[in-house]
Amino acid sequence: MAHDHPADPHPGEPRPGGGPHPAVSLIVGFGLIVIGATVVHVVFNVLV
Repeated sequence: MAHDHPADPHPGEPRPGGGPHPAVSLIVGFGLIVIGATVVHVVFNVLV
């Protein structure tokens, strides 16, 4: 359940920190997870 806080910026407004779009952060995070899982998988197969 999302709570509306008056201090939070609206989705259409740029963020005060000037960071990337939230979707970009999600895509990058998901990509890092996939790359990490692939590396672990390859290393595990080499060792076993």
